[in-house]
Amino acid sequence: AWPTIELARKDQNDLMKAGYDSFIIQHFIESKNQIWWRVRVGNFTDKRKAEIVREELSKIKGNDLWIDFINQ
Repeated sequence: AWPTIELARKDQNDLMKAGYDSFIIQHFIESKNQIWWRVRVGNFTDKRKAEIVREELSKIKGNDLWIDFINQ
């Protein structure tokens, strides 16, 4: 998540250049009374593929990432 849309777009563009389908969503944080911008990757139909991409991106980004939503 990024505090500005510009930072989120940079992250999204970097991911797209690396071959990842990515998009941005707006998220309001009530405790801070702020809007932050979340960069999301993919739309996976296979949970294992989502897990593989999560592992790849966690290594690249140096953060522990998670799978947010699985539509089954």
